[in-house]
Amino acid sequence: DGYRLIAVQKGGKLTLFTRNGLDWTERFRGIAKEIGALTKKDFVLDGEAVVFDRKGRSGFGDLQAALQAGGRKDIVFVAFDALHFDGLNLRNLPLSKRIEWLARIVSDEAGPVQRSKVWPAEAGAELFKQACKNGLEGIISKNAKGRYVPASRKDWTKSKCRARQEFVVCGYTPPKGSLRGFGALILASFENGKLVPRGKVGTGFSESQRLRLLDVFKPLRAAKPPFPAKEPGAIWLKPKLVAEIEFAEITRDGSIRQGSFIALRDDKAAPDVHLEGLQSATADAKGSKAGGIAISHPERIVYPADGITKMEVAQHYARVGEWMLPYLAKRPLAVIRAPSGITGELFFQKSFPTHIPPHVHQLELDDGTTVFEIRDVNGIVALAQFGVIEFHPWGSLTGNADKPDTLTWDLDPSPELAWNEVLGAALLLRDYLNELGLHPLVKTSGGKGLHLVLQIRRTLSWSVAREFTKAVARAIAEFNPKRFLIVSAKAKRTGKIYIDWMRNGRGQTCIAPWSLRARSGAAVSMPVNWADLRETANAGFTIREPLTPPSDWAHPKIGSITKAMLKKLGVE
Repeated sequence: DGYRLIAVQKGGKLTLFTRNGLDWTERFRGIAKEIGALTKKDFVLDGEAVVFDRKGRSGFGDLQAALQAGGRKDIVFVAFDALHFDGLNLRNLPLSKRIEWLARIVSDEAGPVQRSKVWPAEAGAELFKQACKNGLEGIISKNAKGRYVPASRKDWTKSKCRARQEFVVCGYTPPKGSLRGFGALILASFENGKLVPRGKVGTGFSESQRLRLLDVFKPLRAAKPPFPAKEPGAIWLKPKLVAEIEFAEITRDGSIRQGSFIALRDDKAAPDVHLEGLQSATADAKGSKAGGIAISHPERIVYPADGITKMEVAQHYARVGEWMLPYLAKRPLAVIRAPSGITGELFFQKSFPTHIPPHVHQLELDDGTTVFEIRDVNGIVALAQFGVIEFHPWGSLTGNADKPDTLTWDLDPSPELAWNEVLGAALLLRDYLNELGLHPLVKTSGGKGLHLVLQIRRTLSWSVAREFTKAVARAIAEFNPKRFLIVSAKAKRTGKIYIDWMRNGRGQTCIAPWSLRARSGAAVSMPVNWADLRETANAGFTIREPLTPPSDWAHPKIGSITKAMLKKLGVE
């Protein structure tokens, strides 16, 4: 309940950065001096600036008051991670080891600079109860084996006693009765790059806060709302301010209920504000909706180890559906269904013998094969309502099934191989294709591997395209036969990366971009930019993280496989 800060000491100079990279050393000059006195050696620490009350509870309002008073006392820096020490990069170490290093740098669990207290997993349930009983916001659980990945919380899980998160302030209503300043703030969040209204909050303000906020609002006034709205008399603002709000739940229409204002946050940009979770807000036995599709049994647990419900799965697909469509729409699909959750029976399905879900279209190809396709986001969410977890499209369109427009190489590493080995293989394969004049995309598999996806013009038959992908895989394997192989025999894979080219063929499929995996952890097959790949952990991304479409995938380069390329690779 404070400000996240990265403390960097280099050459005897201590600098404090916000999560957006702003230098706030002067703003926190009191604790900056205390942190700098820990040691003369270089270090990087991750932590939170907070103010505790007499009962040991942190309060964001108290922190802001301390900053307004000059920030010289009361503020405490709680360090919870060590990224670097005396020339050693600690980020690739497991969290348990980084905590050991942290204890060497920050020895105390009290004082102006202190180390965050850590409990083992088995204490979690009781710890959470005590946190809520004592009026704390909640607890954070972390994977003890997880490495440090900048700007990622894939290994973090927040357990909140009461829902709280940031929203974008888009306007305010006039005051009523004896109120001064304004009535309520009009809130929104960014989803898929667009502002989505999230209702209003009219409590939690003191009279002086209301008047101060009016002064903040004046230079941001706008002539019209930033989203379609019916709010007579509202004063609209440019969507630049971020407010932290505590609330009871999110209603079925996506608005907050029983909200209370905490504070403005100037350490987070408005476009980074997304709705964090809907499970407490949208699940009840009577049913609810995701993306306009009615979801039955929304409270059903799909991922037992992660506490993820059917509604959360449906909301994920409603959120990423527009990004998935170019890789799913009007293509034959295969899906994996988990009607009873991922620990129950799983069904791999290529057609619907009886009931066909709404917005799903079943048809026959020219060879008599029965397939189904979707044509819009409603189809994706409707399949999620039907228990679908994974989406596996063909590499060709339903209307032109024999001419592929998407080819895939799956880099499947032996379990003991390090992430850097997989990364190196991906870069080698990318560079080889670049030399041919082709530009593949890359995404995580949702496991330890990576997928290289090449979009091409529909000029080849599947038989030729398949031989092309095999020839490319063979060429890569010949660079280092001790590290790569292109045959699927598991007995030969120890210590190697299997370059799977066999997903390319009529009827063959591969996991879709942004699709969930039916495995513990709720991993996502996540598209990434090549420039960001080095910072991507091998497990990729999960349903819990804010997902954004990378620029590489927003503007893919469509390639042409020429006769010269085929000849060079010996493909006839």
